[in-house]
Amino acid sequence: MIVAEFRYTVESSLSGEKTETENIQILRVRGGLIVHTRDYHDYLRMAAVQGAAAGLAEAHAQVPPHEPGPVQPRPAQLADRKSPLGVFQRLCYGVSDQRWSELPDLYAEQTDVRHPFLPGSPVLKSREDLRTHFALAGEIGVRMQATDLVTYQSTDPEVLIGEFAYEGQLAGITPFRVNNIFALRVRDGEIVASRDYGDHPALAAAAGRLQELVDRVIA
Repeated sequence: MIVAEFRYTVESSLSGEKTETENIQILRVRGGLIVHTRDYHDYLRMAAVQGAAAGLAEAHAQVPPHEPGPVQPRPAQLADRKSPLGVFQRLCYGVSDQRWSELPDLYAEQTDVRHPFLPGSPVLKSREDLRTHFALAGEIGVRMQATDLVTYQSTDPEVLIGEFAYEGQLAGITPFRVNNIFALRVRDGEIVASRDYGDHPALAAAAGRLQELVDRVIA
C-alpha cells in the first residue's frame, strides 16, 4: 500500500493553456501490478484548462439527486486524544456534532492547512484562521455526519492519511455525499499541517453554487 501526493502540469492541446493540478492516490500493489487504487484528482481545474468547465453546472443539474446512505457507527471509544488517529477522529466527529468553537483547538497555534481542490482558497496559517473558517461553516448551517472512516499510518509517526465521507443536507432539503482524504501531520496532539482534499464541486452543487465555483476556476 502506498499513498502518493503529486502535481500534474496540464496543458491543453488546443489552446496551449497550462495549469498545475494537485493529486493524491492510494494504491495497493501486488506482484508488481496495481490491484486496487483510489484516485483523487482536481478534475475541475483539468476541465477548465481544456475549456470544458463552462457547462459543468448545467450538466450537473441533470444528475439524479443523491440518495443518503447509512452512516457508519462511531467507535465505542475514540483513540488517545494526543495520537494522530485520535485527533483525526475528533475532527471528523466534531464537524458532525457542529462543535465549531472547539475544533480550532485541534490545531497548533501556528499551522498550515490547505484545500487543494477548492479554487482560490487561502492557506490557513493559524488557530485564529481556523476559528474564522469553522465559524463560517456554522453560519452556513452545514449539517453532515462523518462516515466510512479509514486511516493509514505513515512510516512517519506524525503523519496520518484519513479517508472518509460526509453524508448530509443543506437547508434541510438537498442531500449530498462528499468524499474526502486528508493528509495530516499531528505533533503533541495538535495538527501542525494538513492538506484537505475534498469534493468541493459536490458540496457547491448541493448548495446551488457550482456555477460560482466554476466561474472562480476559469477566471
